[in-house]
Amino acid sequence: MQSILATKVMMVRPRSFRSNEETAATNAFQASTGQTITESAQRAREEFESLRQQLMARGIQVTVYDEPETANTPDALFPNNWFAILPDGDTFLFPMQAANRQREVQPDWLAPFAKGKPMIDLRNHIKTNKFLEGTGSLILDHKTKQGYACLSQRTNPDVIADFSTKSGYSMVTFTAFDSGGMPFYHTNVMMALGTNTAILCSESIKDPAERAKALAALGRSGKKVIEITLDQVSNFCGNLLQLKSLDGQRYWVCSERAFNAFTPAQRAELEKDAKFICAPLPTIETLGGGSARCMLGEIY
Repeated sequence: MQSILATKVMMVRPRSFRSNEETAATNAFQASTGQTITESAQRAREEFESLRQQLMARGIQVTVYDEPETANTPDALFPNNWFAILPDGDTFLFPMQAANRQREVQPDWLAPFAKGKPMIDLRNHIKTNKFLEGTGSLILDHKTKQGYACLSQRTNPDVIADFSTKSGYSMVTFTAFDSGGMPFYHTNVMMALGTNTAILCSESIKDPAERAKALAALGRSGKKVIEITLDQVSNFCGNLLQLKSLDGQRYWVCSERAFNAFTPAQRAELEKDAKFICAPLPTIETLGGGSARCMLGEIY
């Protein structure tokens, strides 16, 4: 089975990185490190650079922008939440919940990649407090034009419907919960798609009908489902992205923490689909509550 994978990504070099006080209430992955803000920002930049260098060394193109000096956007290094470029060139701008995240949006950065098409701006939904946070909220199979979304305060069904209408992607929605009973804030912490495999924490989808619907859709796509546990989700085993190098090699991109939390059998199964690129991201994961996939915006 062939998949449609990006060979280029956008990354945003952080300047004011810290634990975002405006997102902490809905992101159970955020925690404290005991570092000063200055130390945290410096370590985040070092972790960012490590991932960037590893991607480029494997032949994946990386376009880097710097967080604007005066923006004060602590989550700027997670650009996949404010935009998505689809393989046909359609470019979406998304409504994010936190005010300081709404400041991250930089349409001018996307102009070179939009293939001359006007951008599709969904941010009008902010007026009615309805949000959809890009490919954090949406897991998209570009081959089948099938998407998946875990409903939460940051992933609203009305905005999903608007995206579906304007993109032509069919959507499977469900609600999934962490071990504390809190809805996952983003789908991409508990689910990822590869060419031949899908990573899913199906035990987090409590409603049997919703779980069956998600598994059936994945089955129709022909992907083998690799089940992960709630504990593995907490170690970012769902936060992977599959990319392709210029010479055609497929890679799973993840953090060292996620890689180490997979069982040997899971790693062996995933490596049948793609090799691994892993980088240490402890500061970004702990303070930001996101991992490698969140740092990468695909460019087609």
